[in-house]
Amino acid sequence: MSKGKRAGLVGLLVILWGGAPLGAQAPAGLEKTLQKGLACWKRDEALEAMNWFGRALRKAPRVSTIRRAFQRAAARALEQALERGEKDQARRICRSALARLGDTPYFGTWLGRLLVEEERWDQAREVLERTGRLQGGQYALLELARLHRRRGRLEEGARILEKALPRFPRSLRSGLSAWVRLWRMDAGIRKNKVRSRYLGGEIFLPPSLSHSTRRFLCVLAGRSLSEAAAATGLPSRGRIEVVFSTPEELKRVGGPAWAGGLFKDGVVRVVFRPGQREVLAATLRHEFGHALLSALAPGLPGWLQEGVAQMAEKKDPARALAFLRGLPGTILPGSALETGFIWMRDSRLARAA
Repeated sequence: MSKGKRAGLVGLLVILWGGAPLGAQAPAGLEKTLQKGLACWKRDEALEAMNWFGRALRKAPRVSTIRRAFQRAAARALEQALERGEKDQARRICRSALARLGDTPYFGTWLGRLLVEEERWDQAREVLERTGRLQGGQYALLELARLHRRRGRLEEGARILEKALPRFPRSLRSGLSAWVRLWRMDAGIRKNKVRSRYLGGEIFLPPSLSHSTRRFLCVLAGRSLSEAAAATGLPSRGRIEVVFSTPEELKRVGGPAWAGGLFKDGVVRVVFRPGQREVLAATLRHEFGHALLSALAPGLPGWLQEGVAQMAEKKDPARALAFLRGLPGTILPGSALETGFIWMRDSRLARAA
C-alpha cells in the first residue's frame, strides 16, 4: 500500500474513533487488515469488522485507535446478536471483547446478565463482582443485586444495591432506592415481619394472606401514617409497631367487640377484613392519630385524644353531627369522656362519644 493510501486509512480511523496515528513503523499486513475491517464496518457487518480489528489489535496492541475501533465494532456486533436473539453468539462476543480489551464495564455487565439468564449463577456472580469493582461498573452491581433477588436473597440484593447507589446518576437514585425498600419489604414479608423506616418500628402480618396482600398492607400502613400526620399537623417520630390481627386477637388484648383497631402500649392493632380497604385505611389513620399524639404528649384526656384521632381519620364533621342529632337525650356526662373509650362495650355509645 502506498504511503498516501496508508495516510488516508489512518486518517479515516482517527476521524471515526479518535486516538493517535499509527506512525511510520506499522507492522506488516496491518494496513490491509484495517482496510478489510473498515470495509466490513461500512457494510454494517459488525461481527466481521470486529474480527478484522481484533487481528489488527493483536499486531498493534498499544495503538489506541485500533483498540477503539475494535471496541466499537464489538459493541455493535453484540447489539446485532441481541436483536436477533442469538444469546450464545452474544456471550462469545463479550468473552472475545474481554479477552482483547481486559475487564471493561460494558462487556462485563452484559456477559454477567447473559449468564444470569442462563442461570449460571456462580459464573455470573464472579463476572459481575469483578466488573463491579471497575470505575463505571455500577450497572454490574445492579445486575449482581438482581441475581441475588432471583435466587431469593432479597436482603443481600438490597444491601449490594444500596451500597452502589452513590455511584449512579442522581436521576436514577430515587427509583433504585425504591427497589431497595421494596426488596427489603418483600424479605420481611416472607418472615411475616417488615421493618418500616416510616414507622420506625415493625409491621406484623398474618401468614395466611397472600404475598401481594401483605405487601399492600405494608404500603397502606406507611401511606396512612403520612396522611394522619398531615391531617393533624403532628410530627411523625418515635417508634410505632403495627399488628394486623383478627377480631379475636384484638379482643384478647383488651379491645371491645365493636372496635376495628386499638392503640395500646405503643402498638397499633388493626383488624384486617378482606374487601374493606377504605375502612381499613380510615382505621389505620385513626389509630396513628392516637400514636402520634401519645408520642408528643402522653396522658392527655380521652376526649382530646379521640378528637385528634378523628381528625387523623378525616371523619366528616357534618355526618358526625347528624348522627348525634338523631340520638335521644344526653348520652354521656362530660366526666365520662376524660378516660379512653375502650371501656365502652356499646358501639352506639362509643360512636356518640
